[in-house]
Amino acid sequence: MRFAFRFIPWLLLAALAGSARRMDVEPIIAHAITINAERLDAPAIETAPGLRYADGWSLTSSDDDFGGLSSLTIENGHFIALSDIGAVIRFAINAEGKVSDASINPLPRGCATDSDKRERDSESLAHDPVSGDYWIGFEWRNVICRSDTRLAKAERIVMPGVMKHWSKTGGPEAIVRLADGRFLVFAESAQGSDALPELVIADRDPTAPDARYSRALYMGPEHHFSPTDAAQLPDGRLIVLNRRFEPPAYFSARLSLLDQIPAKVSGILSGKTIAKFGRPGLTSNFEGVAISNEGGRTFIWLISDDNYMWIENTYLLKFELLPEPEPKP
Repeated sequence: MRFAFRFIPWLLLAALAGSARRMDVEPIIAHAITINAERLDAPAIETAPGLRYADGWSLTSSDDDFGGLSSLTIENGHFIALSDIGAVIRFAINAEGKVSDASINPLPRGCATDSDKRERDSESLAHDPVSGDYWIGFEWRNVICRSDTRLAKAERIVMPGVMKHWSKTGGPEAIVRLADGRFLVFAESAQGSDALPELVIADRDPTAPDARYSRALYMGPEHHFSPTDAAQLPDGRLIVLNRRFEPPAYFSARLSLLDQIPAKVSGILSGKTIAKFGRPGLTSNFEGVAISNEGGRTFIWLISDDNYMWIENTYLLKFELLPEPEPKP
């Protein structure tokens, strides 16, 4: 009987999520918010020798628009996250866990309508540190919207032909701009007869009229783990965040480290696991990853999606990627 009752919140979650995907939602109005951060007490996370858990917090807010975070980037010391209902959430957090400059803003004007939740389902975010522009991936429509430097106005919006056959709930779940100007766009789930999710490679801005695309496949670290976000390290390697639903009622996650992306990507792209999240240790619906550099040290940040449900959490975790040891003579 106790086992059966464990299913009830998740059955309700599934029903609510299904209806929320179809329902209209109120437009997002720009406003300041308060975010509280409660430090996590040394959570149980399995990490590879080259990765060290540095810090972590559980984030909460009384604002109804806070939550559902599906992507993450860091610019000028501030986090920028997009939500499932099309909110752009910004905040900063210091070493003591005090959150400041927290705000919620609508999506860039022209990227999506205000009323339809499905059109506002923003799942991925990429940024060019040189031009300052942003690219947002929308799951339901399978489109990519390029925004200005303030995330205020759309500059171009396209549905690449290589993504037209992607399912409405299967991608683009992750977008990363590589240092050489190429873009990688990850589908969340396999399409058609493919056993693995597709990976689209654009040779430049994917919304540019002259952009050229190629395709490959992405293999997660274990069976049924799907990519949810990606970020490039300063040395050119790639970090990919992967998650999987674990019956009866929770998510597990894996953090993968990939070698430098070759000039020509084909076949299957895969990496090695450097962190595992799952029961009985800390676990959540992790969907966002970002990289920061602090005094020459590289840190990896993860954020989770609480699905706007009280039974889930918004975790912000910080890991340090340690330098590889010098080879012995």
